[in-house]
Amino acid sequence: MDVQGLTLELSNALALPETELIRKGLLALIEKEIRLAEFEIAQIRERYDAFSKEALHQAIEDGQVS
Repeated sequence: MDVQGLTLELSNALALPETELIRKGLLALIEKEIRLAEFEIAQIRERYDAFSKEALHQAIEDGQVS
């Protein structure tokens, strides 16, 4: 099944307009990617004990982060 057919079928099953289904799907994807990026940033900050971008930048310049 092609993408357009799938979105049409899903929109009918969920009783949502196709454009609304696509908008909500894109929004969910973007929110997920933001959460993953924030998690990765938190891991880096914790790993290098640098809780601001300035402190992390300084640690990189000082050679503490490779």
